Parts: sequence; C-alpha cells; structure tokens
Amino acid sequence: TSPCLGGVSAERGYCAGGHSGTRCEVCDPGDYFSEHLAACTACPAARLTTSALGWLSLIGMAMALSYFILYPSLVRLLPTEQAITFASATVALYRRPYAVYKAFDLKIKFKIGFSFYQAAVIFPSAYRVVLPERYMQTMSVFSWTKLDGLTLLLPTACYPARL
Repeated sequence: TSPCLGGVSAERGYCAGGHSGTRCEVCDPGDYFSEHLAACTACPAARLTTSALGWLSLIGMAMALSYFILYPSLVRLLPTEQAITFASATVALYRRPYAVYKAFDLKIKFKIGFSFYQAAVIFPSAYRVVLPERYMQTMSVFSWTKLDGLTLLLPTACYPARL
C-alpha cells in the first residue's frame, strides 16, 4: 500500500489526505511517516516512551545490583563446603560458554554480522530503491538491528525542529 494515489502533479492531489511531498511521505505537524504502515501516524506521547525506557533501565539496574549484593551474602551464609560447591557450580556453568566464545572469537564475528545486517536492512530506505519482495521479507527478520538512538524514545520526525 502507498499514500500515493497517482496523478500528474502535487497540485492535483496525488497524495492521500495528510500526506505530501514527492513520495507522499511528508506528514502534517504532530505526525510521522511510518514505513511499516506506509501511512502518517500520530506521534506518541514522549512521556509514555521515556517512562517505559526508564522503568526497563531501573529493573535492569535492580537485577544487576541484587546479584552483586545477594550473591556474596548468600555464599557467606552457607556452610563453607556448600559455599565452595555453590561457587564452583556457578563458575562451571559459565566456563563452557566462555570457552566457546573465546575459541570462535565470537565478539568480532558478532560485530561484523551485526554491522552487515544493519546496512542490509537500512539499504532500501537509505538509497530509496525498491528491492525484490523476497529480499525484503528475508531482511525483515533483522529489522531490530536498525538502531537509531533517538528513535528508541520517539520517531525522529516527532522531535521539535529546534533540537
């Protein structure tokens, strides 16, 4: 689907209502163009998106903090033999995945793969090209790699121009 209705020129209204521009992707103030929906959509309230991100950050920090506080006190409360068994089991649990990680040098491979898929997913919108549907369906699996710091909170078009 497309907001372009067709026609000869912009003056004759070849864009659907609320859309303008050569590709009908310019929206009225307070709206942004959603590529997923192929339509102008109302900007979400900044308060809701920032509070959700804030809560997720708070929960993550609480979990990390509780691990660093509770783990040593749990080991301290256990009898010595059980504490040693508990600690060695924890180390053993992470030893094999870490050995695989080091053996295959996964950090570099992950960075290369992640960068490639970021470029592959953004390619059609960055260069304004239409690619085969099969390619688009395959790459949609990796659409989560389109990380833009500002769009984690709000779509870029929803920020005031003075920022």
